[in-house]
Amino acid sequence: MKKRNSAVVLIGGVIPHLILALSVVMLSLFILDRFNRAMNFIVNGITVWMIVVWFALTALLKIIAVYERVPKPMIFLGCLTTGLSFAVLIFIIAGRLGATAARYMIGALSVLDAAFAVTFIVWRRRKSGETVSSGKTDAAPRQ
Repeated sequence: MKKRNSAVVLIGGVIPHLILALSVVMLSLFILDRFNRAMNFIVNGITVWMIVVWFALTALLKIIAVYERVPKPMIFLGCLTTGLSFAVLIFIIAGRLGATAARYMIGALSVLDAAFAVTFIVWRRRKSGETVSSGKTDAAPRQ
């Protein structure tokens, strides 16, 4: 049996949870920005740095996913989110992050990245043999 690198195991366990948290934050900022455009939640300087960190973490997670040989549908989802990430980075570099297309891409990307992080967490737990809770109770019915 192949021994796994402990750093990859630790990083691969923490990064999906960080991505999930950042995805929820970015989705919340996208929704707030849709209700009140004057606040410029997406174009804010702090938010731009959060987006850059978020994209760096997602890129690192995709590298770990390829290293751990995830199934092909997950690779497809990873490629889709990576393409959207590069498109948003081009908007950031061009200084057009306030454009409507960039804002909608961030909203879509937050949902897709959250889905990728959750599927990676579930896949990894199933691969390691841990039980994944479905929310159902296994208690025996009363008689």
